[in-house]
Amino acid sequence: MTKSTDSKNIKKIVQAVLASNSIDLDANLKLEIDFVEAFKRYVFERDKGESPADARQRVTDDIVGTMVALEQQGADMELFRRRVETSLVKSPNWDSAKDDWFEFDRWLYGKEQDGQTIEQFMTWWRSDDFRAKSDIWLKPSKIKEYWPQAFIVKQSTTQSRNLND
Repeated sequence: MTKSTDSKNIKKIVQAVLASNSIDLDANLKLEIDFVEAFKRYVFERDKGESPADARQRVTDDIVGTMVALEQQGADMELFRRRVETSLVKSPNWDSAKDDWFEFDRWLYGKEQDGQTIEQFMTWWRSDDFRAKSDIWLKPSKIKEYWPQAFIVKQSTTQSRNLND
């Protein structure tokens, strides 16, 4: 049997098992893919000479490790979203593709990785009375537009004078 045939058979087995347990294949495509990839990985480990028990344990450990990492990442993102919501004093709909805020948390998270936080931005935003009064209208497009201005490093007047001497 070829590896291609093995892959096709593994996919058919997984689909049959999921269907026999009344799991909708269309709604659970990721689950199907995860199972198929796990079986392929198991076969790969066995082909390398691993014992069945060792191959099974290696695949299981990888899957569990990935799930734990994803759960932690989800928990971290949820805490991050709460911080953003507190700073903005609003509760955006992060998950609705029809909403302006859809996936904007990921953009903000990327900025945070660069050392620029929403708290710093909102402190700068509210430092101007006119801007502070328009908090209620603040949208992702405005935040992106004004974000660079919030992180401009200003020289002190002493440094400026010394440079002009």
